[in-house]
Amino acid sequence: YDNFWIHAGEEASWKKYPSTPEIAGGAQGMPGFKPTDEQSQTRSTMSVFFDNELSVLPWCTVLLATRADHASDVGVQISWKFATRLELSKKLAFRASIGSNFKIPSLVNQYYSWTYDVQEAGTLYPDVSIKGSDSDIINALGVEPILAEKSINIQAGFSLKLFNGLFLSIDAYRVKMN
Repeated sequence: YDNFWIHAGEEASWKKYPSTPEIAGGAQGMPGFKPTDEQSQTRSTMSVFFDNELSVLPWCTVLLATRADHASDVGVQISWKFATRLELSKKLAFRASIGSNFKIPSLVNQYYSWTYDVQEAGTLYPDVSIKGSDSDIINALGVEPILAEKSINIQAGFSLKLFNGLFLSIDAYRVKMN
């Protein structure tokens, strides 16, 4: 269960007191959250996974894994992985894997809101806002909501036992993200 909330700060941190062109009302530096910024957003998530590693031959191990996640705001996401390790000799082993992954947007990315005044060179710009991707203002501008990031991961590498207690490992990987 995820919960993100913003509560208004102390009134003196955001209220527009009488100001001059040189001094804006409210706290300076970083004004507090206003009552119009207040919100509470939640998400529930559930995951189930299967992971099985098998020694198919004395020198060959394979791993198969899959995971299904359900988030109340983005639906079901499925990821998987296949990996193998080949022990080519007592000193040399090769390993490789391919899999998928995802990352759902955080509630902060989606719903953060902060409204404040900007004072610049004697000019006051009131009610400047920073908004999350799911705000009406952002949607009115035609910005699409943040979607889950999905990726395919490929990795290969080897390890070499050089001498007592010293190993050399080299890995290469590629991640393709959407």
